[in-house]
Amino acid sequence: MIPSRPVSSRPAPWVALTAGVALAAWVTLAGWASPAHAEEQPAKDMPVRSEDPAGPESEASIHLAPWAPAVLEDGDLTLLAAVEQTLGSDPAIRLQAADVAFQLGLEQEARGLFDWTLTGEAFYEHEELELRESVRRREQERRDDLRRLQGETCTGADADRAKITELEAAIATVGGVAITNDAIFDAELRALETLIQNATPSEAEFLLNERSLRLNQELAETIASRDANDEACAESTALLGRIGETPEREDFDTAGIDLRLEKLFRSGLFFAPFVDADYEATQYLGKRNGFFEPVLDDTGQQVVDFGIPRERFVDFGGKNIPDLYTVRVGFDFNVPLLRGSGAEEVAATERAAAREVEATRHLLAHVTAERVLETVLAYWDLRAAEERVELLEASVKRQRTIVDYTDDLIAGDELIPAERARADAGLARAETALSAARREVVATRLALTQVLGVAAPSEVTVPRAASEFPAPPQGAAVRALADEAERLVVARRRADLEAARAFLEASELRVAGARLATRDRLDLALRLWATAVGEDSFSNATDQWQAPSYRVAASYEKIYGNNEREGRLAQAQALAQRDRIDRADLERTIGLATRQALGELAEAVERLGYAERASAGFVDAYSAEETNFGALESTLLDLIVTEEQQTEAGLAAIDARLEIAGLLARLRFETGTLIASDASGYAVESASLTALPSPSSSRLDRSE
Repeated sequence: MIPSRPVSSRPAPWVALTAGVALAAWVTLAGWASPAHAEEQPAKDMPVRSEDPAGPESEASIHLAPWAPAVLEDGDLTLLAAVEQTLGSDPAIRLQAADVAFQLGLEQEARGLFDWTLTGEAFYEHEELELRESVRRREQERRDDLRRLQGETCTGADADRAKITELEAAIATVGGVAITNDAIFDAELRALETLIQNATPSEAEFLLNERSLRLNQELAETIASRDANDEACAESTALLGRIGETPEREDFDTAGIDLRLEKLFRSGLFFAPFVDADYEATQYLGKRNGFFEPVLDDTGQQVVDFGIPRERFVDFGGKNIPDLYTVRVGFDFNVPLLRGSGAEEVAATERAAAREVEATRHLLAHVTAERVLETVLAYWDLRAAEERVELLEASVKRQRTIVDYTDDLIAGDELIPAERARADAGLARAETALSAARREVVATRLALTQVLGVAAPSEVTVPRAASEFPAPPQGAAVRALADEAERLVVARRRADLEAARAFLEASELRVAGARLATRDRLDLALRLWATAVGEDSFSNATDQWQAPSYRVAASYEKIYGNNEREGRLAQAQALAQRDRIDRADLERTIGLATRQALGELAEAVERLGYAERASAGFVDAYSAEETNFGALESTLLDLIVTEEQQTEAGLAAIDARLEIAGLLARLRFETGTLIASDASGYAVESASLTALPSPSSSRLDRSE
């Protein structure tokens, strides 16, 4: 077998010198490539909590949970609950989260350029010779001994199995079964059975128990013998199979391996320690050396005897003799002086990918805000539809009361029968409007279910709006906020605008990298190594180092025309210009939308005031007309028209409250204050859905 020796602790002086140079170079390179110099590690974005659809961020991979629409239960639904349902179930948010995960994968791929890379290369040479007669005879005797052992143990195992079968049959019945492989035990068994036949019932019971005990004991011993023989048979068979036939020839092998651990730093410096190891070995033809393996118990743990782990030698019929080793240890350095130097060029793709990850995270926040806005608008549509139904139900009730009044007056000859048609027409109009409003409730409920990203088993199990419309803001507050519209725009709180900024930064990083990549190439390379030769083990080899050995080289490259790299630069510049335009246009659009929302909100607040005053006035007017109609001081037409006007005024007030609620949410969205995000994910408060944004927010005052 191959002996193992400890590595020598007495390296040659040159080895210590080489190690010192390598350590110094390593520290220097690491310092140049540190974040303070070359930003070796890109800045990390805020982590995403596990509840976030993007999933936890990982250096190795990103795993997204499978999505399936949840089933919405029947019952009342508050606005905050609806928003929370959207955050947890909306497929658009999940899709954007998948884009974040994809972009994280691209960033990880770009970061792979600076991974440590282990490479290996090997060679092999083989020579064969006739084996000496004495060696061949010794190997043959060894195999003969193993075959004898195999025959004895395997035959014994078969005999044990036959005996086990007979013993099991004897246990199952009393008498008539012979133990053919054990005459002594068979005679003992026959004697017991004879005694049982001639014994009294009490004696027979005792003898039967004795027979059963004796049979089970013999069965256990036979099973143990069979297992031992099977194990010995299997081991001898396996060993014969491993060592094979008696060798006739021997061979001599020479092999080598080259291992390199390569690293490109973000500064452009390349460093690669390497080890070359060669060995020479002799072996029987077709055989190989054995090895030790741990002896495991039934639980898979290694067996330990007196504190020493037990091992067994697995023999393959080889010579098991030591080999000759040659080792070379060294380092490769490559220092780029022009193209390929500096993190601005080398790490441009990685840095840009990091900015694009940031951008997609902002887009995720923006899509989340969009879906929250759609949820809020759909929720208020449902609330308005339900209030219209309540209002029109009251209108139908009043119209039925008018019909009853009309019937009473006709019965008392106070009205002509033709007036009943007018009353019926008013009731039919109210019932028609109520039917349409109820259909609208169903439609808005299903629309809200669609926005929530959930499934509803039927139209019955759909949400009902439980939250009231928000209180309208004061007109003075809206006008004051309109005066701050410019600050709201300059604040740049919108996540999509932050995403546009990050995309522009990524494009500018790519432009800078592409511009530097158009330079000529001039590299300096250095290889430094030491060599050791020895027999039997690596420790013997490493005691005999020979040095110094080195190689210095310079390489230069100039591309005339340089169309490929100049073309990449032109493409990067065009993409950066596109991103600048997109960002400027988005900022302009946000500003216009913010001002428009503020203007519409001020008008809606004013309209709500008019509508509420009109609604209150028509309530009083209808009450008065109802009294006058009962006293025949007004006509049926006056009463019906007044009721219709009261209903229309109530509907106008609902529409105004709906418009204000929607504009409040839209203004929050346009100013980027609809949802809040931090290191743990997204948070939504009731005020952010139903109140004006505050111009004094600290985030508004941050610099660009």
